[in-house]
Formats: sequence, C-alpha cells, structure tokens
Amino acid sequence: MVYNEFNMQICFITPSLEKGGMERVLCELANFGIKLGYSISILCILPSRKVAYYLDPKVEVIEPTYHYANNIIFKFKSLIYLIKHLNDIKPYTVLSFSETFNPMAISAGFLTQTPIFISDRSNPLKEVSRFKDLLKRSLYPQAQGLISQTSFAENIFRQKDFNKNIRTIPNPLRTTDYSDSLDSHLSKKVILSMGRLVKSKNFDQLIRIFSRIENNDWKLWILGGGPERGMLENLIAKLNLEGKVTLKGEVEDPDFYFSKASIFAFTSLSEGFPNALSEAMAFPLACISFDCNAGPSDIIEDMKNGFLIPLDNEDLYLNRLKQLIDSEDLRTKLATEAIKNRQKFSPDNSSKKYFEFITTLK
Repeated sequence: MVYNEFNMQICFITPSLEKGGMERVLCELANFGIKLGYSISILCILPSRKVAYYLDPKVEVIEPTYHYANNIIFKFKSLIYLIKHLNDIKPYTVLSFSETFNPMAISAGFLTQTPIFISDRSNPLKEVSRFKDLLKRSLYPQAQGLISQTSFAENIFRQKDFNKNIRTIPNPLRTTDYSDSLDSHLSKKVILSMGRLVKSKNFDQLIRIFSRIENNDWKLWILGGGPERGMLENLIAKLNLEGKVTLKGEVEDPDFYFSKASIFAFTSLSEGFPNALSEAMAFPLACISFDCNAGPSDIIEDMKNGFLIPLDNEDLYLNRLKQLIDSEDLRTKLATEAIKNRQKFSPDNSSKKYFEFITTLK
C-alpha cells in the first residue's frame, strides 16, 4: 500500500450520503483515503440529508444551505455552489458520483480549472432522454477519466466515445466481519434475496420460481422495502406461500440474515453493479443469478463459484436452484470458491485502484 506523503486534497461530489449502494461505496473510499493520508472533502448537492454510513471524523462533509427544488434554478444554484467550494478547497483531483450530476461537476471543473474524474454507475443500456444523452456525449469526454463498474459497461462507454481514459473498478465490499465457518449456515434451509422492491429486481419471478419447487421445506426471505411490496404480498397470497415466503422489509444488519441462509438467489433484470450479490458471495453463500446485462458476470464464474443463468431461461434457473436445495455438498463446493471474492473485491484492493486512477493526471 502506497501512502500519500503530501497530505493531498481530494474531493468527492455526490447527490447525498443517504442509504444506498453508491453512498456506501463513497464512504468506504473516503475512509480509505484518510488511511492513506489524504485530506478528504465531500460535496453533497442535495441539502439536509442524513449520513447513513460511518465516516472518519477527519472527512469534511459540505452541504448546501438552500432548499431542494426540481427546477432549473436549483441546478443553477448547485453549479454556483460547486464552483465556490472547488475554488475554496482547491483539490488536487475530484471524483464525481452519479450520472445525474456528472455533467454539472465537469462544467464546474472546467470553470475552476479543477481535474474532474467521474463514475457512471447506471445500467449502460438504460434509456435516457435525448437531452441527457447529449449532455453525456458532449461533456463526458472532457473529464480526466471515467470509472465504470463492470467490463460490460466499459465496452458500451467506449462504443459511445464517452471518454478515452476509462477504467473498470468494481465496488469495494463493505467492511464487515465474515464468518469462516461454512458449516455454520450452509445446512440451513433458507433462500435469501435482497434489494429494493422495484420492478427491475424481478422478485415476482423469483417467488413464482420458488412456488414451482414441490414438496420442499425451505423458506424464501426477501430483504428490502419499496413500492412493489403490496403487489408481492398479493402474489404470495395467491400462490398460497404465506409462511414460506417472507418479505422482511428494510434491515439494519443483513449479515444476520446471511448467517441464517445457505442460498442467495438473485433475479435482477438490470444492474449497475450488484452489491447485494457481491456481499452474498463473499459471506459466503451458494449463489445463483440471472445473467443480466451488467454486473453478475463480473462476480460469478458459472459452475465454479455460483450459477449464472441466461435472463430468459426460467426453467434452467429452477433446475439449478433445485440442485442447490438438494445438495449441501454442492452448496459447500460453490461457497468455498465464492469466498475468494473477499480478496478480489476487498475494500483495500478496490479502493486502492480508485485512488491510483484519480491521482494519475494527464
């Protein structure tokens, strides 16, 4: 590990530090930057939002004093806010998160002559308005560099000529104490899934797949909250799965639930980088996932450390899930390989790559 000898000032730009995968990663990076000896500032664009994750007390968090509004005036105020604080902080380099505000950050960097790196964390095939697409095509090439979360995303960004300096860096795992005892949970008859209850997470298909497994004494637990909860509750009732499928809601300690399960089932239709799947692999659980267009294939090697299923093949998903249910030896075999992802996506390993990239200026 290379430590910074010059107390270099680094700034992150983010919408907020509320609960979410992007926000968790940013806090991990900020804490790691302090360990390396950098001075870290975080510029939040949305005012008065809760900080959901631990931050080293040495990290400076700056929020605007004006109120949020979904209009051009708020965007103009935000640009002025970024310009002012970049001029005050005078960072050596800046990393901006969120495709929504990356064009604004690049503009502020141009006006203050500050090097701006960006991280685009969206599904690279996600449809956006013509205006947003034009902003990306016009401004992304002006950034010092672009960080993608997956190799699939990097290929799409290169095809669109978003930037010449692109690096794929996976999300670091959250800091946690993992269990090294596979026997402690891989015999338990619980299938776990986790994510926001929204259409793209495809939990309704997971519930229908589970309903097709006959004469099983397993349970399916789904962690997370969201607008589709009512629809999923109705589906559970319609399929007579009360007591078998449980929506646990938002939880503070997902590791507790990981320790009560032996299989992690993931059915997302699209992803940026699936933190939940990455964490489940590292725990480790025996994992099965649809191969949606970004993320799972960077985490799972099919048949080696998990099962990766083509999106449109529900029957194969069902058959692989049955294999996992029927064989503790298979679950142990896959989890033994999956545990190696702890090193691959370790906080120090991934975070170091972020800092090496954003401190290397053209």
